[in-house]
Amino acid sequence: MQASNKRGFVKCVLLSVFAFSASLAGTTTSQAQNALLDQALVPALIFNECLEETGGPVNSKRFTDCLTRKVIGDQSTSPTGDPTHRPSTATVREQFREVDQRDLLTCESVDGRKRLCKLHPTRRHHVALVRQISGSPCRAGATWGVEAKGVWVDRGCRALFYVGRQPSNSPSYERWSDHAGDTGLVQPLPDRAPDAVDGWKRCALEYQVCKVPYPTLVRFGAGNKFNQRQVNSEIACTVRQFDNPNPNRQKACYYLPKREDTTSIPAPNRARVASGPVRQARLACERQAFNVLSATQGIKTQRQVALGVGSFTQSELNKEPVLKLRDGRLSGRGLYQKGANWTPFTFTCLLGADGQTAFNFDYQDKRKQSVPAQSLPFIGQFSSEPAALRSNDGRMEWRVEENNNRAWLVHGVAETDTRDFMAICKKGSGKARIIFDAAPVGLQAKEKALITVATKTRAEDYSAAGNKGNNEAGQPLPRLVLKTSDPLWQQLIRDNVFSVNVAGAHAYNVSLRGSSAKVRQFLRVCGS
Repeated sequence: MQASNKRGFVKCVLLSVFAFSASLAGTTTSQAQNALLDQALVPALIFNECLEETGGPVNSKRFTDCLTRKVIGDQSTSPTGDPTHRPSTATVREQFREVDQRDLLTCESVDGRKRLCKLHPTRRHHVALVRQISGSPCRAGATWGVEAKGVWVDRGCRALFYVGRQPSNSPSYERWSDHAGDTGLVQPLPDRAPDAVDGWKRCALEYQVCKVPYPTLVRFGAGNKFNQRQVNSEIACTVRQFDNPNPNRQKACYYLPKREDTTSIPAPNRARVASGPVRQARLACERQAFNVLSATQGIKTQRQVALGVGSFTQSELNKEPVLKLRDGRLSGRGLYQKGANWTPFTFTCLLGADGQTAFNFDYQDKRKQSVPAQSLPFIGQFSSEPAALRSNDGRMEWRVEENNNRAWLVHGVAETDTRDFMAICKKGSGKARIIFDAAPVGLQAKEKALITVATKTRAEDYSAAGNKGNNEAGQPLPRLVLKTSDPLWQQLIRDNVFSVNVAGAHAYNVSLRGSSAKVRQFLRVCGS
């Protein structure tokens, strides 16, 4: 709240106290308190504190001076470090101790807009609503809540919050933990950006890299609010590049296709594709995870469980493999959905001898870790868009390039940056790195991400790591290191379409027409 607005609020309180004083004459203190509180003019805790300190009556100068001091007070100290989010200056007497003014925060939605009041990480775990000070309702999870960076309010909610480092012992406070339960400090899930808007094709979600098949316009935004610019090859889909046309929505980048048709290969039907050992284990463990979580967390559908995804505030956790299959045991990370939020967890799952059944699933909530819940995961689902054989820069072809020490396997337009597949190897090393063209939201260097790939014969899950981001857009992209003996290379030789799903957030298809000879050449050079 701006200082002028706050002074107006206090003036309204004081004038109302004097206006009520005549009618309140002869009433009890309790009746006077209720009359004022019914007007929602002053938080009850401040009213009670002033009654306790001054002894009333409510029309006395000492009482109104107390209100003035506690509502305006000294605003020099803020738990947020941000002077636009001022703490309440009340000192609240709870049952056996006082609450320091630095543990109280006023957060306000102005003109119905969503607002985030940032908090230090040590102050986010025991947030509670102390008193609503707006006429608009403050409902936990709907118009106020807690996310990774602090307290948010929306749709006119203005309230006083407890933000202490220790739990409050006041039974009157509405604690966020009581509402969120096991979901912890996570963000509400916004609607996923559509694949196309008004003929523009989506190329990336916010924070991802948008790669265009030819120089064209790219626009960034959501709903009917967009900013656009000309892009020749790729661009980071961020407010830094496009400004912020719609601050309160999850945004995406879309490019303007050319009118002429592009020769392509239709995407195959993946309904009955065989699974590799890791994907087979993940699917078995997801079924067992649902059985366990439905009993312990009350989830209702299989779609509310996803293994192999999730991101934590502690970056070291993100560098662990998303899935690891070893000695009949699958371990890694996952998410389960409860209400509107995702809760991250780590897990261990024991598999049967056939690798297709799971008989034990143990998990550990990481509810104090944040989840960048940008969209619902759609793990294992592949794009239905055809794989391009041409772009407007020319024909997409497979080729192998070499220098003294390294070799590159590329599918793209020769002598341009237009490509949808690239692998690199050190000659004779027996392994190669595949660099994927899309990244999950917020991926950092060395952090792991789930990559699911498929051809017409086989699908498999892999744990890729973010590279250093030394590309044109400056964003880390998933990098998968494979031995040249991995079955994936034979799939690239034998099939006609290569489908990719990146961490359940991005999916695309690559044409394998003409790949056989070039993949074999690349493997020979790399040392198969």
